[in-house]
Amino acid sequence: MDLVAYLRWRFPDYYVIYGPMNGDLWGNVIMSRYPMGEWGSEYFTLGKSDFPRGFTWVEILTSAGELLFVTTHFSAYEGYDEDRISQSVELLDFWKNRPRTVIAGDFNSRPGDEAIRKLVGGGLKDVPAEHGPGDTFTFPAAAPYERIDYIFSSPDVASLSAQIPRTTNSDHLPVAATLTLR
Repeated sequence: MDLVAYLRWRFPDYYVIYGPMNGDLWGNVIMSRYPMGEWGSEYFTLGKSDFPRGFTWVEILTSAGELLFVTTHFSAYEGYDEDRISQSVELLDFWKNRPRTVIAGDFNSRPGDEAIRKLVGGGLKDVPAEHGPGDTFTFPAAAPYERIDYIFSSPDVASLSAQIPRTTNSDHLPVAATLTLR
């Protein structure tokens, strides 16, 4: 099924972009009710895993100014820690401490893992951790036992709340946050 076409049909008032990772039907999607400006998709350097991973980014044009929004999906499975660490470094290199940034996705890393420590150590805020759900598990949705999904922001983005809603509409629980631009 072409999920992006379905999303565009189901939510006609939203802007939708898609960045492929492994073929045309597997990648990252960003939806916004705000107009989108420049956007792109980048691949991470292949490491131990030969399954392409990457991130998609867009400049969202809001009434409070421009927001850089990035979504990603890091390498999965045990034994690919070095890939995820490298992907964290590449993501930080792309971000370059730009203001008004939100980075969200499936990082396939637990909070204490080196990949997540690099992102936080590089200056990003772990939004759910600031509001209590930082220890709430997100995967698998039916019986979660680990947190591997995150929303990060640049320090200048104010977070008002965060939650992990319970639903089995996906194999992961969603991570939701209310953020405001200063």
